[in-house]
Parts: sequence; C-alpha cells; structure tokens
Amino acid sequence: MLDNSSKYTVIQPKGNSMKPFIVEGDSVIVEKNPDNIKKYDVVLFGNNNGIILHRVLKLLDDNHILVCGDNQLTTEIIAINQVIGVAKAIEKNGKANNFDGIIRKLLVRLWCIAPLRRFAKWLVHLRRKNDE
Repeated sequence: MLDNSSKYTVIQPKGNSMKPFIVEGDSVIVEKNPDNIKKYDVVLFGNNNGIILHRVLKLLDDNHILVCGDNQLTTEIIAINQVIGVAKAIEKNGKANNFDGIIRKLLVRLWCIAPLRRFAKWLVHLRRKNDE
C-alpha cells in the first residue's frame, strides 16, 4: 500500500495497459486523496486484481466512474472510494512532464475515442504481422 505521510507519491507502473502514454520504466507522480476527479484523469485505484492505473472515460454519478487502460478496449466501472490518487506528472527517460500540456490533452482526447483506438491497434497489429 502507499505511504500516507505526504500528499504525493511516485510509482513505477508495471504492464502495458496504459501504453502509449505510460509504459514500464516511467515514474508517475500521484496526488493521493484528490479533491476531485475529472474526465481524462489517470487514476490509481484498488480492486480485486491489485492496484491499477487507468484513465477516467466518464463520470457516471457522484459515486462511480468508468475507467479503461489506454492500451485496452474493455472498460470497468469503479466506485470513487476505490480511487487512491490521481496522476499529475510523468518522468519519461529522465524528463519530467505534467499532464497539462495542450498537445498531450489533445492526443489523449483523440486516443480515448474507441473507434480510433481500435484502428490504431489494428494498424500496429498489421505492422507487426508484416515485419515477421
């Protein structure tokens, strides 16, 4: 579990569910116990599978949100009280970036459109198949 002695913590995600925006080897700065959660935030939450980092696709009501990994098509509804924190910045290859940049926000919003994500995943699959 996360240390509660400070407002922020740094995590190193495992797996590929948040590709292409967050990959193994990145360091993610997470604000613990956030005041509010917004659409497109990356939230750290706990469930039966452990602690997970996924993106908010929709605020469903005062108590539930719809989340999905950036590299996944399957969504999940979680309770707000499952949220441990919200990612605020990422360190990639020694360079820190917050999530407030206009280009990043635009790319994230485009990526979250399911048909575009499916098309992009299909293109990657075709490229890998042609490289074999």
